[in-house]
Order: sequence, then structure tokens, then C-alpha cells
Amino acid sequence: SESESESSCRGGASWRTHHHHRRLTSPSDAKAAKAHLTSTKEKLMTASKAKQFLVNFAVHFGDLINATHPDFAVAKKWGFRIITEFQAQAKLEAELGLPVSPNMANLETDQDIAQAQLGFIDYVVGPLVVAAADLVPELRELEDNLARNRHQWTTLLPPPPNEETDDLHLPPQRPSNADVVTQGGRGPS
Repeated sequence: SESESESSCRGGASWRTHHHHRRLTSPSDAKAAKAHLTSTKEKLMTASKAKQFLVNFAVHFGDLINATHPDFAVAKKWGFRIITEFQAQAKLEAELGLPVSPNMANLETDQDIAQAQLGFIDYVVGPLVVAAADLVPELRELEDNLARNRHQWTTLLPPPPNEETDDLHLPPQRPSNADVVTQGGRGPS
């Protein structure tokens, strides 16, 4: 079921509904892999392609899973560590006269960092965790941890504009998590 903290998050659509992400994090790839595992378990375990897929998935999963830590202080610490690496890379790219990677530019304030972490959760970690939990249901608690941590990152963002003082030039708000889930996203399990 959708957690209360996820439904109250502001600042973006549910990470459970995004489909624009890397191949290994695609829910459709995970569903196809799960169906293949279920229908041909013995063949799958001996097929080198399937073994390589599972190894790649496990390594990728382990590399990105810090955002699901049950203690937000730990997840936040790791989030800031990767941002420090991004800042160093952006500085080096600028010094070398190269274009600075967009996801590594302008990460100066806690708000910038929180927005970067929300994008990471929405487009990379969330879909990966959903795919992994589809394959291994015992990992479903990571979805709850991620929803709680996502909510914590949103607390570093400025409050949404007051409708009475809202600048008409601001882009429209993205739908809330609850709106996205009810419009065909992955709802309660």
C-alpha cells in the first residue's frame, strides 16, 4: 500500500510511475525477467545471459541502494557524499573547458541537493527498487524506506507558493503522488 509519507510528498510524481530510466531499472524489463524466471527457472539458472543479467542487476542495485537506508541521516550522508563527487567533477569539467554535465551543475544549496536527490529517487532508485521487489518480494520494505526518505528530502525544499501570491510565470505543478497512482500508476500491492 502507498505510504502516508509518500502521498504527502510534494515536488513530483511518484517514482513508482516513471518509465524513463536506464535499461536495467525498467519495470518492463524486470517483469519480463520475472516471467522468464518463473516459466524457465532451471534453464535460466544455467543460461549465461540470464546469469549475467542477474549479476549486473545485483551490482547496479547495490551501487544505488543507499537512498533506501532505513535511517534518513545515513541516506542523507551518502546523498551528500555523491553530491561532493558531482561538484568535484563539475569543477574539473569547467577547468578543462568541457561542458559541465547538467545533473552535476549548480549543486550549491541544500535545496539544490534535495532536488537532485529527488530526481535520483524518482528516475533511478525508485524504479530499480520496484523492479527488484517484483523479483524478490522480501525487498518491499525498501519501497517504504525510500518513500520516507523521499519525503524527508522534500522538507529541504521551499514551501509551495501560496495561491494568492503565486507568480503567474511559474511552470505548472507536477501532479501529486496520489494523483499519479490513481491514474494508472502502481497502486497498493
